[in-house]
Amino acid sequence: MAETGNVDSSDAPPHREEATITNGTEADQPMPDIQNPKSPSDSDSDSDSDFEDEAQQNLQIQTLESELSNNPLNYDAYVQYIKALRKQGDLEKLRKAREAMSELFPLSPEMWQEWAKDEASLSSRSEDFPAIEKLYERGVSDYLVGSDS
Repeated sequence: MAETGNVDSSDAPPHREEATITNGTEADQPMPDIQNPKSPSDSDSDSDSDFEDEAQQNLQIQTLESELSNNPLNYDAYVQYIKALRKQGDLEKLRKAREAMSELFPLSPEMWQEWAKDEASLSSRSEDFPAIEKLYERGVSDYLVGSDS
């Protein structure tokens, strides 16, 4: 089968357009690392590469945590931190980071939508629906209040 020229986005630097919610894009999918874990039968070279990627992700997360502790009003660091945690699949840290950022800044509609989609994809009980609905309501409220300014 011929190569279609797909680019591995994991090597590309993060950029804001990734968060845009459109049909069929990566941002439209819930936390891919949690949904599609690697098979244990991957080759050794894939394992080495995965280990290096994980080590690089951990370093990036530690660096961003340090940056945010020194400068908690760094919007871009929060965005990168949330993206890194989402990629890593650390749900508890991700929730805390999103809550912390939402207390300091109005989140974009795309960030609220991504958050609600992530929570919905991880919930299997109908009792979780009100919490997810509340996230959507917070997002709408955040967006409307932020647009009045």
